[in-house]
Amino acid sequence: MGNTIVTSGAIILQVSARGNLVVWTLALIAVSLITGILAIGTEWLISEGAEKKASEDRRAGWPDSRVVDGAAPLSLELPPADEQFVGRRLQLDQLRDMLRRTANDGRGAPVLALYGMGGVGKTSLAVQFAEEVRSEYPGGVLHLSLSAGGTSGLDAPDPATALGRLLAALGVRAGEVPPEEEARRRLYFDRLVGRRVLVVLDDAKSAAQVRPLLARVRGCATVITSRRPLGLLEAVPFTVGGLDDDSLRELLIRHVGARRVEEEPDAARQIIRACGGLPLALRLVAARLAADGHRTLAELADRLSLDEFRSGDVRVRDAIEVSYAELSARSRQAFRLLTLFPSISLREWAPAPLLDIPVADALEVMEDLVEAQLLERAARGGSNGTEYRFHALVREYAEERLAAEETPEDQRVALARLGGAFLALAEYAEHLTDPTVPRHGRDGGALPSSAEHWHVDDPALLRYAEYGPTRWLLGDCRRLGRMVERTHEAELWDLCWELSVVLARVLETVYTVWNRWDDVLRNGLDAAARRGDRRAESIIQQGYGVLRHYQDRFDEAEQHFTIALRLCREIGHRPGEAYTLRWIGRGHYFAGRFAAAVHELEQALELSRALGNKLAEARVLRDLCEAYAGLRRFTDAEEAIRAALALFEGDAVDQGADWDVRQPAEAARARRDLGVLLNRRYKFAEAEQQLTSAVDTLTELGHWYWRASAVFDLAMLRLRQHRPIEAEALMWQSFDTFNDSGYRYWTAVVARRLAMLRLEQGRVEEAVELMMPVLETFQHLGLGLWESYTLRVLAWARREEGRLDVADQHLEDAAALAERYQDPWGLMRVHWMQASVWMAQGRTTDAVRLYRDAAATAARYEEPWQEAEILADLAKALRATGDRAAAARAEAEAKEAAASFEMQQAGTSRRMRRGWRRWRSRTMVRSRRRA
Repeated sequence: MGNTIVTSGAIILQVSARGNLVVWTLALIAVSLITGILAIGTEWLISEGAEKKASEDRRAGWPDSRVVDGAAPLSLELPPADEQFVGRRLQLDQLRDMLRRTANDGRGAPVLALYGMGGVGKTSLAVQFAEEVRSEYPGGVLHLSLSAGGTSGLDAPDPATALGRLLAALGVRAGEVPPEEEARRRLYFDRLVGRRVLVVLDDAKSAAQVRPLLARVRGCATVITSRRPLGLLEAVPFTVGGLDDDSLRELLIRHVGARRVEEEPDAARQIIRACGGLPLALRLVAARLAADGHRTLAELADRLSLDEFRSGDVRVRDAIEVSYAELSARSRQAFRLLTLFPSISLREWAPAPLLDIPVADALEVMEDLVEAQLLERAARGGSNGTEYRFHALVREYAEERLAAEETPEDQRVALARLGGAFLALAEYAEHLTDPTVPRHGRDGGALPSSAEHWHVDDPALLRYAEYGPTRWLLGDCRRLGRMVERTHEAELWDLCWELSVVLARVLETVYTVWNRWDDVLRNGLDAAARRGDRRAESIIQQGYGVLRHYQDRFDEAEQHFTIALRLCREIGHRPGEAYTLRWIGRGHYFAGRFAAAVHELEQALELSRALGNKLAEARVLRDLCEAYAGLRRFTDAEEAIRAALALFEGDAVDQGADWDVRQPAEAARARRDLGVLLNRRYKFAEAEQQLTSAVDTLTELGHWYWRASAVFDLAMLRLRQHRPIEAEALMWQSFDTFNDSGYRYWTAVVARRLAMLRLEQGRVEEAVELMMPVLETFQHLGLGLWESYTLRVLAWARREEGRLDVADQHLEDAAALAERYQDPWGLMRVHWMQASVWMAQGRTTDAVRLYRDAAATAARYEEPWQEAEILADLAKALRATGDRAAAARAEAEAKEAAASFEMQQAGTSRRMRRGWRRWRSRTMVRSRRRA
């Protein structure tokens, strides 16, 4: 310091000697500044030395400043991002949007709460997200595991301990951390003020554990992960779901290589499906595959079970066990017993009968399992309430717990209660769809109940079927079917046959929904036989008959209905007798035995009316319409179907709560039959109205089988309306529905008409290709009348090919079948075509005879258009024989018949009449060409 002053003085003297006052002044100022700075520095060094000595004296009584609450040194740095992170781009973007939106909504300190089941990838998502937004938080990113054995290796911290760790990470020395939790919380907030910090709280257990740790200071943010929703009002919840299959496939490729996955695509898909969207499950399986390069994916896929999802000491089972252990005793028992429910998706009322608790408490149990991430919601709303489901691996664990913790007798008792609940619901739904069916022997019913119904009069349970009973039956019939199988295995015989009886009675409504009705009916019939209940046997035999009918096994159907009819008559059950007669009549109709069909159906109608069963009466009338039409009794047919429609749409058939479903479906089928009949009677305007109404209603209700048949009938109308392009499109739509569903009868019916359309278009080869499998189908099904129809069309194709002898033989076979089945109209069509073949063969006189017979049949059935066409062909044949007078008379009769037809069509549009005239002209040209 002294040397500095001496030097400064020398400088001043030199400057003054030169006499420069300005320079002298500046130099003096500089010397003063230097002197002041040096003085301050000297003072700081002296005081710092003194403080250091005093600090060393005090430190002997201090704990290590790196130690917090007696724990080892701790780092709260964010773990490295997962190198195998895939498939979460959308979720990351959503989280970023939520973070910014929450920061700008006035709260200023966002809290995002990520929750999902164990192994779904919550921590990986949170860490990846924190890395992506790290630049927005220059104050740092802290990561604290709130579970035992987390990334820190420490025990699960209580709030006070966790605050101590956070304070240490924020630079607070241990000696300055207050012991009280509230004081620590205030200090934590003070240290966050003015800094932008992101805090990641991983694997939180409760709101109480995490609330004091929230970085609730403007500019900061908190991300929480937990297995169940914590109920934090401050937080924005975000559900972390499983990865999609493509992302899991990418994850598998990263672990085992693309070559192995591409070489075994089926096994890879099987492994991915088994993981159920859980990244942890796939990582564990993939790690085992990667460790053993000689093991194929198929070898592991074939033996996948819960125990296979492990690698080293990490197991998927552990994640599930933690959630299970945290449940209440009641929820744990429900978790086990829910595996008895007969489907993957679970109804919200299921815990009630399984635990024998009030139905009102069932939802609370289900939601507790959802919060524990042991169940997930599959669907919400509707009259059936919320649906739930197990993850596949969770269900396997639940089944293990069921076997380990519930005795076989406990399981059987719970299954009986569950079956009793299903029975109560099913009988109630059936009663609402058909009030003539009493519930479990009430109201004088002939079928007393032996099985124990669970809460049979409980409105809380019955409401699930009350507001849409047909929808309930359609939605739950497979569950009912599986309950039949399970009750049979458990030897709950009364419950087994009673469930089977309900299903047999409603099979006409639900048969399209499932493909295992054979097993259901067989088990039910066995249970009924064991109990000696003949009434139940008769109903199940009826169900078998309905099933065989819709399987196109008409002979077997008739056998089952015959057995059912005998049983009904022996025990004097007249409603069952009427029902069975109706189905026997339907079988006769499909086989082409129209007279026999009318005989059985008229008996069923008489019985239904005597019993006062309006619904049964309406259904019989609908079937009678088809049988009358088969006999060309169109007036009777129209009276029957209009009476049926009036019953379905009026108050006579009281459907109660099911008005919105069953009534429109029954009425739509009646409208479809009426539309078909009107089309055949050339009443096209009303036919279109009825058919389009039927298609729209059946589409809305999802009755795809009857919709497909109505679509085909609409296509037939379009043909008569001369709109062939629309007709063909509708036919293919109907064909695809029936063909994809395996309904051979209807597939063949539609294909036959498509073949006829091909012939009309001159595409003979395509027509023959369509016709051959159709002919085989009808022959295999034993439907002789349809075989006759098909042979006639095939003869048409052979005639166009010039193979007249083959065509003639087909027509001889078709005529024989028509005579056997007493089908004069079909025989007329055969004779009409055979006459054209004989004309081409030069057998003119024989052709004239056939034309005369055909024209007489058309006149007898009051079909003027058909009569006109046949008479025109007859005139050409007579002219070929040289009988010009007879030919002129035939032409005059043809014109008269055509005029009669055009008078009938007076109400049709001008466009329609022009179309008919063009069709007539084309027909005349074709007739001359054939001649």
